[in-house]
Amino acid sequence: MTTTMPPDVAENLIAFRAALSVVVPPKDPSDLLIATWNLRAFGDLTAKWHAEPGDSPKRDWYSLACIAQVVACFDVIALQEVRRNTTALSFLLEQLGGAWRVIVSDVTEGGPGNGERLTFLYDSTRVQPSGLVGEIVLPATVDGPTKQFARTPYAASFVRGSAEFTLTTLHVIWGANPTARLPEITAFAEWMRAWADRSDRWNQNLLVLGRLTRAEVSWRISDHYPLWAEFHLASCTKPTWSLSRRRGQVN
Repeated sequence: MTTTMPPDVAENLIAFRAALSVVVPPKDPSDLLIATWNLRAFGDLTAKWHAEPGDSPKRDWYSLACIAQVVACFDVIALQEVRRNTTALSFLLEQLGGAWRVIVSDVTEGGPGNGERLTFLYDSTRVQPSGLVGEIVLPATVDGPTKQFARTPYAASFVRGSAEFTLTTLHVIWGANPTARLPEITAFAEWMRAWADRSDRWNQNLLVLGRLTRAEVSWRISDHYPLWAEFHLASCTKPTWSLSRRRGQVN
């Protein structure tokens, strides 16, 4: 199977780039573009440009080329659901080109971890890592060990000029009932609040990215009020935006 891009794929990517330029701001020296994306079961891929009906997974080289076009719009992007198998991630990096780098966690073992990694991709011409990389582990209490996160949150610090910032990405345990996820959200929010209060160089400009996990297709901030409330009660700032969000997936 040749890796040479077919003409139809090249033509479609040109149109896709044009569409993205309408909704994503261009990269500018005064701007910093940060994104987060839950790429469902991002592990293996079918090694051809167009997957056929009997192929598994359906995600093929064409899908990865489309994903690369979206990622390339940003300076740094957090990815959730990157699997133990990094075939798709490696192909994505090839599509992005030599200026792109990756910081990736180890797999969270155990059933709730779902064989997933948390990942940062960044454009090295725009940002650079500034030294901090680590997983968030809850300390033990006087009663003994603390129950850890289903998927260990992952943090990395970056710098652009004189601006330094730390990104923490998480993928909250799955569940159709938001209240079932409150203990994990609460523990995370309290940990982030304590981190922000510490007097060290990496406690400024803390940003949380990731997926709180919503089973239903419709999604509104009001639906997540109990979850956002936990951040607010821990004195973390919840985001505000008016962008209409539709659930979609590139295979």
